[in-house]
Amino acid sequence: MKTIITSIILNILIATSLFATGPSFIKSEMNPVAVNSRGDVLCYTRFQKNEMGAHRPMPIVYGYCILTQDTIIHYTMTVLDWDDKNENVDVWQAQYNMWQSIYNGPFKEKYILESVLEEYGFTTGGVDSYKVDKIMSLPKFNETYGINLSKTRQKALFGGISLNDYSQQQNKVRVLYNFGNIIILQNIQNENDDEYYGSYFTYINTLLGIPYEINKVTGIIFRST
Repeated sequence: MKTIITSIILNILIATSLFATGPSFIKSEMNPVAVNSRGDVLCYTRFQKNEMGAHRPMPIVYGYCILTQDTIIHYTMTVLDWDDKNENVDVWQAQYNMWQSIYNGPFKEKYILESVLEEYGFTTGGVDSYKVDKIMSLPKFNETYGINLSKTRQKALFGGISLNDYSQQQNKVRVLYNFGNIIILQNIQNENDDEYYGSYFTYINTLLGIPYEINKVTGIIFRST
């Protein structure tokens, strides 16, 4: 009898977890790791979305991109996905840890296509001197960088464009890097802990037809455009 009761409880817990959801989110992120003599920037990237707020690992697209003077050129390295039927948790976790360490780590030529290295001439990192990582008001940003951010669109991975919906409550800007003609910003909209700075983007939750509840987007300003 005890075994039967335990089995029933487990089944109820599993069924509940299938329908319980958290906030929907999108994470579209870039981590600069190298810059060449022309001013092109190499970033590691990761992109993940959870439209229904499911309590399970969602696919993560890991890769890298080249920021030229007006374009984001993206290359996919892998898509880390979860298989509900056959997944080994330890194997998935090991893969996740490996790709996270690559994303957060330094520039290494072995992760980049040889043809890309030859075309763009990335040989070393050297991005630390361009790091800013400061939060400032929208007027202060406009004054410091000579840019009207309310009228200048940021670009992001996979065609994301900033909506420039800065309000009095969230008119803060976080500048991550300043490469001169390329400025990298962090945009976070989090309804759960009232963390806001930057803008929403054109990423729409296609299942619900509304913006995601949590947005974490690295935005690029190309000064030449």
